[in-house]
Amino acid sequence: MLNTNTEFPEGQHPAHLAATGHKQQVRDWFLSLAVDAQAQDPDQLADELLIVLNGAYATGAVLDGAAYRPARPRHGPAARRRRLPAPLTPNGAPAGQASHWTVI
Repeated sequence: MLNTNTEFPEGQHPAHLAATGHKQQVRDWFLSLAVDAQAQDPDQLADELLIVLNGAYATGAVLDGAAYRPARPRHGPAARRRRLPAPLTPNGAPAGQASHWTVI
C-alpha cells in the first residue's frame, strides 16, 4: 500500500482511496488493540505502531524480505536435515581442499 499512494497521488483516484482506506483500517485495529491493552495514550500508540509497520514493509521491500524469513530450526529433525558446512582446516580451506589463503 505504500507504493500505491506514491503511484496514485491524486486524492480521489480509486487506488489511492483503497490504500488510504486500508491504512485507516490498520490504524483502527492498532487503536483497538491499544485500548484493549489500556495504553496510556492509545491514539499515539496506534500512530507509532503504524509507523513501525510501514518501516517494516519498506525495509522488507529493500531487503527482498531477507530480514523477515523464518529462522532455521535449531533443534529437532528439521535441524538435523539441514546441511552442515564442511569443516575448515587451520588455513581456512574446506577439509580436503588446498587454499592459497591463510587465516591471520
